[in-house]
Amino acid sequence: MDVLLVDDDPSLLEQAEIFLEKEDKDFNVEASLSGESALELLNEKDIDCIVSDYQMPGMDGLKFLEVVREERNSDIPFIVFTGRGREEVAIDALNLGADRYIQKRGNPKAQYSLLADAVKQEGEHYKTKKALDKTQVRFKKVLETTPDLISIHDRDMNIVYSNWKIFDIPPEKRKLNTKCYSTYRDNEDICPDCQAKKVFKTGEKLETIIELSGNRFYELKAIPIKDDKGKVSHIVENVRDITERKQAEEELKLLLENMESQAWYLKTPEKYGKVNKAHAEFLGAKKTEIENKTLYEITKTKEEAETCIKGNKKVFNKKQTIKTTEKVTNGKGEKRTLSITKTPKIVDGEVQYVVCSAHDITELKEKQKSLRKSERIKALILENTNEIIAYHDQNHNIQWVNRAYQVATGLSLEELKNRKCYQAWGINQICNNCPVDKAIETGEPAEAELNSENQEHWPKDSRHWLIKANPVKNDNGDVIGAVEVAAEITEPKKMENEIKQRKNQLNTILNNTRDVIWSLNWPELDLNYVTPSAEKIYGYSPEEIEQNPEIWQEITHPEDRHLNQKAFEEVIKKGEAERTTRIITKNGDVRWVNDKSKMIYDKNDEPIRIDGIARDITHRKKVEEREKFLHSLLRHDVQNKCQVVQGYLQLSKNYEIPEELKEYLSKAEKATRDSVELIEKVRTLGQITEKEEQKQKDIDTTIESVVTEHKDQAKNKNIEIQHENIDSKVMGGPLLQELFSNLVENSIIHSQGNKIKISGKQTKKECIITIEDDGKGIPDKNKNKVFEKGYQKGESGGTGLGLYLAKKITENYNGTIEIKDSELGGSKFQIKLKKL
Repeated sequence: MDVLLVDDDPSLLEQAEIFLEKEDKDFNVEASLSGESALELLNEKDIDCIVSDYQMPGMDGLKFLEVVREERNSDIPFIVFTGRGREEVAIDALNLGADRYIQKRGNPKAQYSLLADAVKQEGEHYKTKKALDKTQVRFKKVLETTPDLISIHDRDMNIVYSNWKIFDIPPEKRKLNTKCYSTYRDNEDICPDCQAKKVFKTGEKLETIIELSGNRFYELKAIPIKDDKGKVSHIVENVRDITERKQAEEELKLLLENMESQAWYLKTPEKYGKVNKAHAEFLGAKKTEIENKTLYEITKTKEEAETCIKGNKKVFNKKQTIKTTEKVTNGKGEKRTLSITKTPKIVDGEVQYVVCSAHDITELKEKQKSLRKSERIKALILENTNEIIAYHDQNHNIQWVNRAYQVATGLSLEELKNRKCYQAWGINQICNNCPVDKAIETGEPAEAELNSENQEHWPKDSRHWLIKANPVKNDNGDVIGAVEVAAEITEPKKMENEIKQRKNQLNTILNNTRDVIWSLNWPELDLNYVTPSAEKIYGYSPEEIEQNPEIWQEITHPEDRHLNQKAFEEVIKKGEAERTTRIITKNGDVRWVNDKSKMIYDKNDEPIRIDGIARDITHRKKVEEREKFLHSLLRHDVQNKCQVVQGYLQLSKNYEIPEELKEYLSKAEKATRDSVELIEKVRTLGQITEKEEQKQKDIDTTIESVVTEHKDQAKNKNIEIQHENIDSKVMGGPLLQELFSNLVENSIIHSQGNKIKISGKQTKKECIITIEDDGKGIPDKNKNKVFEKGYQKGESGGTGLGLYLAKKITENYNGTIEIKDSELGGSKFQIKLKKL
């Protein structure tokens, strides 16, 4: 605190300075020996308190006070500190505006302590008053510059302060302590819609909009001022003319309602004004549920509200249009992306409200995201594909190449850029029939196969290339370049030539084959292909066959047509079939044809066609019929003659003949028996080569017949046949009994044993029949030979066909037969047949 001491006595002045600064360290004391010098000091410094003696030569203390107060118009605290104690001096001093009058008497320490307290009190009061005055000045300037009416009323509706704005009040009416309703609205009595009365009654702040004559709208805020007891003593009214804003709002409302996109306006960064139908529907609410509500009340979460408010504040603060993208939760709880334009409405340099328009760009954002991802994928594909790709400008200069192009040429993109493509490959002129040039020139896609054969300026044995070029056009449709895609096809070309060569070879074979190779599409059964040999067999050309889908059935002999249907059903069920039928050729000849067909499937196991091969077996059929006749002649006539010879040989035994002759006759009889047996074996062998019908056969019944058949033969050899029950059924035909008969007969004749045992067992899929004996057995070295055709051993060897026939019959029934050593001491034959 700055203190000015004025006294004509230097010793007292020094003493006072010392005491005061000791009393309070915040005192900064300035000393002056006269009133005149003190006035000069006041011109130079800001002083917070003056302490002056009364009686001084020249200008005394009272004159000094009078100059400070009246001439200088200063209210600096002034304390008269004097030794004279006359009452009239004190009164004059106080009348002139002194703040204190203190006499110099008594204990110095006490009197200076009293003086210090007075200085401190008056000085702080003065500083506070100065600060308040400055605040009032600033406040007054604010009130005077604001466009709003600021008015303070007491409880009797008297105006105690007004900045006289808005209502164009003439100067002569601008008087304080007049009634507000009379001054502002020319009413003789209090206004019917008086808002001040409500505030005096409730003690609560009030905001409303009032409409006065002349279609003027005003926003009124009434704020209560309360006394120490909490009673409303005054009201501050803030009145703002919002007529233009109301008109703009009505225009804005009309605009909002007619906008298809979402639109609304904000009164403040937090508070909604009007909203249109589109925005209300987006939020899943009625317009009235949104208007004049805060974002905290409307948004789903506090975080979302604060994010929106933060963006809104930028518009209000920067006072300029802002375009932004915000995530907003709609009425369905979905996070949607809105593109929002926020435009402030500015009046007198202040933002009145902010108009917002929005478009839901969620799907667009997703598409853009997907597109960016797609572009990244495409870039990766282009960079990692094995195909060589380049982009050329309209002058055929390289502008971009992928990694494969750089690897193939051994040059980087920087080295390749703005070069001709043929130069990149070490060639000095453009290629003949260049697809890139063609695409740029015509604006249409072009392609060509280039190699050293059609490019004479290329090095010999150059690789074979397939070049494709597509033009690149701008928005106006003008060609600005071309994309080149090059693929080396050297190996594919070699393969293509090989395929052509093989195809030609195959066509040569097919065109010269005697068999008919055919193919039908499935399920249409129309002809897909048939070899030219069809005309040689059927008499009909491939074209005639193709034109008549029913020709296969028509050319088949009427007695054999059922076999076509049977084969068709079999190929559908089993995937393949075979049939032998007679056909009637175009010129009426009858031929025998063997036809094998097979269903062809795709990778999903779906049938797509039937392929087949047909062979003319007419000659073979004639040969078979001739052989059949000769075999019949052999079996019937020759066998009968042999039986006659056997009969006479047996009759000759009834006569006395030399022993030597008996031996000859015995050998003749054996040869005759062997001949009969050979005829039977040949008959059986013939039956094996024919397709016999297989059906269910009971193993026990079959073996019992075999045992009965060979019972006497075994008895003559003193051999016992044991047969264990085998309860099983297998697939077989008439030769099944011949199979077991040959095996039993082989043991009777060759085993030299006393017992033959027939047994069996079953698995899930097979029946295993065992025929074993206790004879001499078969050496290991001969086990694999006994099933060979014509194998004979020793004098007991017969035709050499018995075991051979046994194996063939077993295999004919999809079974197996093998020979092992028996635990009985002899041989063991094990036959495995498929169960039913």
